[in-house]
Amino acid sequence: MSTDSNTTETQFSVWLTQMSRAMGYPTDASLAEALEISPSTILRWRRGSKPSITHLVSLSEVLGVQLVGLLALTGHADPDILGSRAKLPEPPSPITETVRRIRSSALSDHVRGALARYWDGRLAEERHRVYELIRVLEGAERGEIDVIDDLLKVLSLASQPGLPKHLVTLLREVTSIFESGGSRRRAKRPLFSRLQFTVRSTESGRYRLEMQSSEGSMLNSLEEFETSQEAVEQLERMLGFEPEGVQIDESSAPSE
Repeated sequence: MSTDSNTTETQFSVWLTQMSRAMGYPTDASLAEALEISPSTILRWRRGSKPSITHLVSLSEVLGVQLVGLLALTGHADPDILGSRAKLPEPPSPITETVRRIRSSALSDHVRGALARYWDGRLAEERHRVYELIRVLEGAERGEIDVIDDLLKVLSLASQPGLPKHLVTLLREVTSIFESGGSRRRAKRPLFSRLQFTVRSTESGRYRLEMQSSEGSMLNSLEEFETSQEAVEQLERMLGFEPEGVQIDESSAPSE
């Protein structure tokens, strides 16, 4: 939230934060975009500036609340005169920005439902991966397992189209901790020295990255590159260092 440390939040500011976050606007910038105003305008509200009635009309539409309640909350109308009409609803259970964007999209109910199920499935997959990583790392810290061998298994479990940079980054970070002595049981060999990297030509004449674990599990890159050098450079950027022994396979290149 963008406020000065010495600014006391108004009742409106507190309600605005709770309601906007609950409706899938995690930042003032995302709410400002929906209202088609500058984030600095919302910052002024948080510092005590009274929103204009025009802005309150937009806010009531975006957040799905009655305008009369906003008028009372911001001091444009006397809540005693308005009575029960001045009461604003309590913020509902929060939703994420992704869920909000799906729900508010101009798509049919069938397509929105399909997108919602897809997103729920992806979240379930990520939760499974995180839980498995927790299990592996807890065992590694207790010295009960070979963290490298088990992380390679997790890498296989996380196999999906594309070379997931966030997963590679995570594995590099946690394995570096154990390799440097953070675990009572040292890794036998560094994680990335036990992976094989291949830049393979495709039938289109372009190149694709492939990463293979010692168990034969394959992770492919969806992105294709014009040259094998471009593919190698991309691999270096993803890993953060220059890998050794990258193989170049031209077997799928179209014949002249």
